[in-house]
Amino acid sequence: MRAWLLLVCLLPILCLLSCASSPVAAEQAGPDSLLSLSLRDVQGLFGGQNLWLRADGLLIVQKVATGQVEKRFELQLEPEIVAVVERLVLVDQPVANIEIPEHMGMPDEARPTLALTTRSGQVAEVAKWANDVHDGFDTIYASLLRLVQRAVDEGALIHEGPFDWDWRPEGF
Repeated sequence: MRAWLLLVCLLPILCLLSCASSPVAAEQAGPDSLLSLSLRDVQGLFGGQNLWLRADGLLIVQKVATGQVEKRFELQLEPEIVAVVERLVLVDQPVANIEIPEHMGMPDEARPTLALTTRSGQVAEVAKWANDVHDGFDTIYASLLRLVQRAVDEGALIHEGPFDWDWRPEGF
């Protein structure tokens, strides 16, 4: 059953693996390759998740439950998965090119934020209200939520306690 769940969760990412060996992906191995990626997605009342991914595959997830209790997980991702994520955020749906008009959100609406840094020093950050629709952002967001679930299911629990809004893993 666990293998089936893993397959279902990772199938969309693994389907893209053939793209990771394309000439376009090979170009990304240079100075404009991914250094780090983060998702900040915790809403004060309902909780959520934060995710940090380094180019070497270190994935750290902070899962926050209603009531402001957190669990942190650490998982080492396979290079092939990192390559797929890198292609997604730099080539297929470049975070740096996502433009979302600013407006006021609804009360208690979540506002996930994506941030990436490339090896050349490019930094891009974009946020979207949960009720807005943006195909590029939503595609990345859905893929990262699958990685969050994988970290919860397979990763090592490294901390459990009250939620710390200001905590960031070292190096991010």
